Amino acid sequence: MSKFLSNHATAFSQTKCDGAVEELTKQLNQDLSRIWNSVELHKQYEDFGGKVLLRGLLINYLRDMLHPDLFALSSPGMASIVMLRSKASTTVCIVDDADDDCYSQAVSSLGSKMRHDCLTQKPDMQHTYHLTQL
Repeated sequence: MSKFLSNHATAFSQTKCDGAVEELTKQLNQDLSRIWNSVELHKQYEDFGGKVLLRGLLINYLRDMLHPDLFALSSPGMASIVMLRSKASTTVCIVDDADDDCYSQAVSSLGSKMRHDCLTQKPDMQHTYHLTQL
């Protein structure tokens, strides 16, 4: 149980004193129009002496730190594309979509309702099937 209640610093709290993140942030702000990928950013972070954050945590930390200007586009199996909204939006033609949040909330709400309905249904015991060996 002490494993869960330990006072060990997390990657996020250790990053506050990680100079590599500060250097990386400076570099991001020097060339606002540059489009990075997460592998390049993590390599640069390591070149600056960073050892605390894994690639995904680094991108999440940068996104939180530079919100709302920095965002990452990701796809399974591909390195994330990371850019600053202030300049890259003209290059990549990025458009905010306020309806996107409504859609995901509607899907989540519908999923919750379906789950609730399924759990409240009583199984029909006359139509149970038993597996037999082939």
